[in-house]
Amino acid sequence: MKNKKNILLITMMLLVLLTGCTKETQPTDIKQETDKDLEPNYGGTYIEASIADAITLNPLLYTDSPSGNVISMIFSGLIKYDPNNQIEANMAKSYEVKKNEDVLYVHLSTKSPIDANKLKETFMKKRKEFAPVKKTQVYKGIDSDRDLILEVNYENAVKEEEKEKWKKLSESIEFVDYKYSLLFHLRDDIKWSDGRDFTSADVIFTYDKVICPDTQCPRKSNYKMIKSVEAPDRYTVKVDYFIPFAPALQSWMMRIIPKHILENEDLLETRFNRSPVGTGPYKLLQWNADEFILLEANDKYFKGKSYIDKVMIKIIPDKSQQFLDLKNGLIDFMGMTSDQYKKQADTLEFKERFNIYKLPSSRYYSFVGYNCARKPFDNKKVRQALSYAIDVNSLIDNIFYGFGKKVTGPFPIISWAYNPNAQSYDYNPEKAKELLAEAGYDKKDKDGFLINSEGKRLSIKLITNNANKEREYMVTIINDYWKAIGIESKIGFEEWGQFLKLQDKGDFDAVLLGWNLANDPDIYNIWHSSNIPNKDHPSSFNFQRYSNPKVDKLLEEARYTFDQEKRKECYWKIHELIAEDQPYTFLIAEDSFSVLDKRFKNVYVKGNSIFHNFTKWFVPKDQIKYK
Repeated sequence: MKNKKNILLITMMLLVLLTGCTKETQPTDIKQETDKDLEPNYGGTYIEASIADAITLNPLLYTDSPSGNVISMIFSGLIKYDPNNQIEANMAKSYEVKKNEDVLYVHLSTKSPIDANKLKETFMKKRKEFAPVKKTQVYKGIDSDRDLILEVNYENAVKEEEKEKWKKLSESIEFVDYKYSLLFHLRDDIKWSDGRDFTSADVIFTYDKVICPDTQCPRKSNYKMIKSVEAPDRYTVKVDYFIPFAPALQSWMMRIIPKHILENEDLLETRFNRSPVGTGPYKLLQWNADEFILLEANDKYFKGKSYIDKVMIKIIPDKSQQFLDLKNGLIDFMGMTSDQYKKQADTLEFKERFNIYKLPSSRYYSFVGYNCARKPFDNKKVRQALSYAIDVNSLIDNIFYGFGKKVTGPFPIISWAYNPNAQSYDYNPEKAKELLAEAGYDKKDKDGFLINSEGKRLSIKLITNNANKEREYMVTIINDYWKAIGIESKIGFEEWGQFLKLQDKGDFDAVLLGWNLANDPDIYNIWHSSNIPNKDHPSSFNFQRYSNPKVDKLLEEARYTFDQEKRKECYWKIHELIAEDQPYTFLIAEDSFSVLDKRFKNVYVKGNSIFHNFTKWFVPKDQIKYK
């Protein structure tokens, strides 16, 4: 079996491959051009490299980044984030959050001796003891630990003494002090790219499709707190919630789909998924699978036609080939690896042609995810041991040249939800061996592999998507770390579509992946046990099949309050629990390195991105290469 010395030797060999024979120089950021004095003009094509093709262009169905990137250019949501990560109106010209103080929600847990219907009967008998009530209604509860919900509509605002009266009816009562509504006032000048009007009917239709079980929408849980969605008129949408839901506004960044096209379609089978009609700045012109996706500017876009006429997403899985195509003028933009940034981009010739944008990781981290439903990875001691066996800091230094930070849990490292005090699994191979012995792997076979009392080897196969060199280097080194402590470890590289299929089916031991998370730290869709893939929603984000009732409850509590301190308390505890369980080995928040041809003007960083104003980018007429 290989020891740490062998691992370091392999690491150094990989570094030779990464570095080549060039003289080492310090990376330099290339000053960006704001080009404020130039007059913008229409025309030109922007070509971007992508490591994988989109799976679907239906915004209700996608779970992968390549699909999401294209969808964001074709479709729009009612609201969006501005460059400073603040919510602003989009297809809605304005919105309101309305607190309704005349409504009381009464919850009864499943352990209660009476349910909400019985409570309603008791209340009706003693109604005269309470303040005037207009009506009462019973609804199904939201989560598994709640039974039914009794909604009480008072004639006036609910006073504190009313709650005391209710508590006398049952000791199991819990209250949500008020319900609230979102009111969206829609723009009346929006057209679908086929020329039809966008109206509130499209919003209602989209919501209905999201919550429909047949749709299998992976984000369905973001909408189960909604009591009703109504359209008082053609350009108004009113959303009533049962209870406070912290990510409510963010959830309406959901891209809206057209009712007039999809009303009688099966969303899983419709050709719309490969030839969509949207309201975004671009529309689909051509899609050649695994080759390219070509978009053209939508002249009906409600914020004005984009300056750049066409956008091409070229599918180039290999980063080395992407870089070669960039230098040869075949593409305009790519995300570089740390090696490409440090060793190949810091030349005078390169700087004359391209702008480089080095951005610290804000909401991304990489991880090894374990299949918690498959033995022996259902044992947290095994998962903890696998984490202790990996020297993450060495990966940062030797693969990413120090451009990244070690993470310990499921939140972005810059988030207020990230708990800096959570357990960190620092490299400790001896501790890893101890934990494996406690898990029953305390002997070795004749080949030196750990076995249990039945003589079965501790085996693991770590897979990732192919043609991603940094991930290939990572799994190779991690594989060697695991072998060094006696594990029969193997690695595999899969085409992106096949990789996602294995992930959804649960046909894997461990995967190397990364998350790029939203601004709000709600991670319910990734970690709540209700989001484990099944026949009703086969593509779900909890592909690691993680289940912890304590985490489930805390995720629910954090969603159903507007109190940020309460949410922080919940999320810090979630961080601690998940760190203890180690369904992931949390790895690295990596810096990103984007490179763009200098022909493109009015490009600048804001909110840790250069794409916030993409519709305003332009190429001067004398620099347009292809039309």
